[in-house]
Amino acid sequence: MKTILQTTNLHLRNFNHSDLPNLIRLDSDPDVLRYISNGKIPSKKELEEVLKRIIEQYQKSDRYGLWACELRSTGEFIGWFHMRPYKEAPEEIELGYRLIQSVWGRGLATEGSMKLVERAFYEWKVPKVVAVTMRENFTSRRVMEKLGMTLEKNFIESRFPGANQNAVKYSLSINDFLRQHPKE
Repeated sequence: MKTILQTTNLHLRNFNHSDLPNLIRLDSDPDVLRYISNGKIPSKKELEEVLKRIIEQYQKSDRYGLWACELRSTGEFIGWFHMRPYKEAPEEIELGYRLIQSVWGRGLATEGSMKLVERAFYEWKVPKVVAVTMRENFTSRRVMEKLGMTLEKNFIESRFPGANQNAVKYSLSINDFLRQHPKE
């Protein structure tokens, strides 16, 4: 399994086919999916297809993808992080994450996201990192703000299920990031 990066508490690695039970466990919690699929649990077949696409993406890019996240202390799978070109503006890189409920509130989403943002700016020199969530997902919005991102726009996101499609897009440019985090 290819290690992508490590933080104080996290280990990010490529997914492999044996991770299907991990994805099923993660996506079987309606609270985890509350702001993603309105709590709708995907089928095993749907998750098999998702995992197949995740693994195929590694052949296309060693820079972008979706990576399994484990606790360094125990090796326990706790979710995933991703970096990928943003659909509406491919020159912008979209950050995302999904973690199991038992690790919420411990700063791990911020920790993993910051390491990926640092890599995007310091190593890949991307012009802008963005993140999108439902407007009412204040926990995720707080993570974005801790990263130094600012609210760029409110909009309707048709990919969000259900009646509430109110979304927000946060962004951080490389220049703003380097001002906030000068490399020593």
